[in-house]
This record gives sequence, C-alpha cells and structure tokens, in this order.
Amino acid sequence: MRSGAAFTQHRRLLSRRQQGALLAEMLVAMLLGSVVMLAASRLLVTLRAGHIAHEQRVRLEEEGARALGRIEKDLRRAGFCASGCDMPLPRVDAFPGEAGASCVIIYYDLNADGRLDTAGGSGESFGYRLRAGALETQRAVTACGGTQWEKITDERSVTVTSFRVEGRAGFYVLRLGLRLNGSNQTAALVRLVLAENLQ
Repeated sequence: MRSGAAFTQHRRLLSRRQQGALLAEMLVAMLLGSVVMLAASRLLVTLRAGHIAHEQRVRLEEEGARALGRIEKDLRRAGFCASGCDMPLPRVDAFPGEAGASCVIIYYDLNADGRLDTAGGSGESFGYRLRAGALETQRAVTACGGTQWEKITDERSVTVTSFRVEGRAGFYVLRLGLRLNGSNQTAALVRLVLAENLQ
C-alpha cells in the first residue's frame, strides 16, 4: 500500500511542476519572437530595395550601352570608301543651346559605290546629337541643327544628362551620362572607338 501512496504523492508533485509556463516566461518568449520577426522583415525590406536599385542600374546601363553601340558601329565605319575616295572626317559640333562636342556627323560609303552620297534616303552621312535630354539620330544630314531627328533613347524613362565626342589621333572617345527618371540612379559610360578607316 505504501508503494501506492508513494506513487500518488509522486504524481501530485509532478502535476504541480507541469502546470505550464508562467506568464512572465510567455511574455519573454513572445518578445524574443517579435525581435526576430522584426529583424527578418527589416532585412527583407533592405534586400528588396537593393534588388530594385540594382535592376534600375542595369536597365540604365543597358539603355546607354545600346545607344553607344549604335554610334560606335558608325564611328568604326567612318571614312570607309570602296574605291579609296576621300571621305570627310567625322564632324564634331553641337546643337544650338547644348554643350559643345555633343553632336557628331559620320561619313562612309555605305553602298560601296566609291563615292559619298549625302542626299535623300540613301545618304551616307549619319548624325548623332544630344537635344533636350535625349540622344537623336538622322541619316543624310550635314549639320547638327534642324528637325526630323529620331530619338534613340526613351526620354519617358531615361534622361541623357551629357553626351560628348572627343576626337583623338586615330580614335574617338564617347562619353554618355544618363539618369533614370523617377529615381536617383545615374550612370556614366565611356567608350574608346578605333576609327579603322581614318588611319
């Protein structure tokens, strides 16, 4: 019988000890859980902001690289003539009211007929200029002024803050500054272009 009484007493002691967590223990556990959740949510917000900024930067650099690639392609062809005729050097100028050296007109024998055609739709001169925050291009052009130039950057999303063409001995330096509209993301791109036919 004693063993039965001891067993009952032992059960009572166990039941008193296993009545659950105290209120203070629960509050501490909830506080620690909240701190962990707050830290995790802040980390998530920071990572998301970093991801968005990176995407904007990549988009801006891709837009600039696309525009510079187009200009670079024509600068590499500058001076080409199928039969060795004399082609004018690329002309660096500016649209009125824009920064100096922000326009370039490039000449080359596109149809390989041995002469320079500058008139009409088959013109073999190619212009690129900065105007009102956008890069523009026009074919069969002889000056940086005028209208009917086509935009090659999307001014709704990107503002061209600077464009500069610098001629050096046998090569050109293209500099392009961009800003993504609606954000503080900026990019500056520089390309060195070897003018192979002008050497």
